[in-house]
Amino acid sequence: MTSDLKKSREKMAEVTSRIRRLRSKVRELKQKRDLANEKVKELKDKRDKANVELKKLKDKLKEVDKEISENRSEGLSKTQVKRRIDSLDWKLQTSVLKPKEEEKIVKEIAKLEEKLKAFDTIDKLFSERKRLIAEIERVRKEAQAFHEAVMHYAKESEFNHSEMMKLIAQLEKLEPEIKEAKKALEEARKKAEIVKSEVEKRKKEIARETSEKIERTYEKMKKKAEELLSELKKGKKLTTEELMIIQTYLDREESA
Repeated sequence: MTSDLKKSREKMAEVTSRIRRLRSKVRELKQKRDLANEKVKELKDKRDKANVELKKLKDKLKEVDKEISENRSEGLSKTQVKRRIDSLDWKLQTSVLKPKEEEKIVKEIAKLEEKLKAFDTIDKLFSERKRLIAEIERVRKEAQAFHEAVMHYAKESEFNHSEMMKLIAQLEKLEPEIKEAKKALEEARKKAEIVKSEVEKRKKEIARETSEKIERTYEKMKKKAEELLSELKKGKKLTTEELMIIQTYLDREESA
């Protein structure tokens, strides 16, 4: 019975240990999965913000391209316009012109200066366009990096969740085994208790039987000793063995 109880305890301890290890691993995987999910959420927010910023930059670039198209003029280049203005201005200062000719030149200079202002505007627009393109590329790369990170952590989360579910399935399969182990241990304990009770009962019986046997032996010895004492008082010579019986009886009586 002791062997059965020991085996049941060992089996229970083994199954319990497996369950404990599996639960610990499940908690570890759940924590990893949850951390990965938090990272996915955080990175998605950053990616979405980057995409919103990217759209705004692209819209701004379209506006700048439209302004460039509107301000761009055909014909003379900026350098040619400057030279033309200088030439006409020099002509005004150095030539004797009729009023109509002078008025015509002044008007042309005014138109050319407007063109020159348009060139300055276009230069600023091109500068802004260059800045926007660089910023768009930077934000695009940033959004792409966030997206790749989202995919990485999403994959990690999926892996940890899948592994966790496998372990949970193992735990569920262990439920009948742990129930069986508990049942076997309980039965072994009950049997051990029965055996223990029987052993205790038998010990008491043996003790009682021994006590009764001792008592019976003592009564016999007492009777024999009293007979021998009576004979000794009458003057009968006793053997050494008979004297020993009397001495044992007297010692017991004295100790009692």
